[in-house]
Amino acid sequence: MESKLAFFIPEISSHGSDNEFGPGFYTADNLCYALEYVRIGGAIMVFKDPYLHSTEVWEPDLQSWNAWVARWKHLPLEIAQQPIPAEYGSADFIKGAISSRGQDVQACRGVPTPSENIQLAACSFKGCKALSESPELIIFVERA
Repeated sequence: MESKLAFFIPEISSHGSDNEFGPGFYTADNLCYALEYVRIGGAIMVFKDPYLHSTEVWEPDLQSWNAWVARWKHLPLEIAQQPIPAEYGSADFIKGAISSRGQDVQACRGVPTPSENIQLAACSFKGCKALSESPELIIFVERA
């Protein structure tokens, strides 16, 4: 499994609207959300109790979450221009809410609303290594 995760290194791109926390390997705490995310097919990797104790996990408060999501979604808001938090520089993971779906953020010119679903984004090699040590299974999804 570790050799498979070698291909999932953080991507140096911020063009996708789903990478709310910037480049990284994203996980979600909800299988239904993950299945919805895999719209055209693919694979869902299930991790069991990743050992995070030796890693730095940044859990932004609501104000920091708003600023960080606005930055990575390229929203034309003043909050998106705030300086990069120091916690990001040392973070191996970023943990926080996933934005609610179905909200046209660009049209309403506001920050998305946090949903009940939580995402954990591995944003360093150490974070990806922690995930590689806790795989449980892989679910392959084929859409017709």
